[in-house]
Amino acid sequence: MLTEERQAYILDRVNKFNTVKLKDLVIELGASESTIRRDFDDLEDKGLIKRVHGGAMSIDGAFTFDNTIFERSEKALSEKIAIGRYCGSLVKDGDFVYIDAGTTCYEIIPFLRGKDIVVVTNGIHNVDRLLE
Repeated sequence: MLTEERQAYILDRVNKFNTVKLKDLVIELGASESTIRRDFDDLEDKGLIKRVHGGAMSIDGAFTFDNTIFERSEKALSEKIAIGRYCGSLVKDGDFVYIDAGTTCYEIIPFLRGKDIVVVTNGIHNVDRLLE
């Protein structure tokens, strides 16, 4: 199969399904992984696809909207609190704890009250709650 035909096939699959997997294309096209990777490179250089680990995706699908932290903090709140309670129960006096900026990690903080621990975080929104 000619390079142009392979790339047209890849582009058609990306446009239809938003993503394609390298392994699937190797089987479908009977081409080597390195050949498909070169096709991905060419198509990405032309601005037609976005390469991702293990495959490629549509340029339109490359941007996904992410809700604000306030919106995310409201989703599955009871589950986040349950996870926070469990994680907090694992922390003992003298522990060193890192709390990530995620909204589930935020729900661990109330369950750390009264414990003699050191906490490090990269979540600026965690600081006020930690200081309480």
